[in-house]
Amino acid sequence: GGGMYGHHIHEAVLDAFQKGEITESGFSMHFVTDEYDRGPIFYEHRIPLKEGMSADEIAWHVNRAEHARQPFITNLVVHENIGWDGKHPHALRLPS
Repeated sequence: GGGMYGHHIHEAVLDAFQKGEITESGFSMHFVTDEYDRGPIFYEHRIPLKEGMSADEIAWHVNRAEHARQPFITNLVVHENIGWDGKHPHALRLPS
């Protein structure tokens, strides 16, 4: 929320990286709830940041990784290898 979507995220990541606050970006996948981005996270992937990267390059690396992994992770959800009762955070089921 708060305007942090699309390219705004990658610009904020670049700014934080240039200030020395972070060293990586990435993405997460989570179950959807009534509250924006509040469902339990069931997958995270990190992307190391390098000096000289632009916001566009960060976006490219994050999007490339997300698009490569999303079908596999979604398949795990569809086949109930990843699951959640929709209520209790501790009820999240993940493959070993």
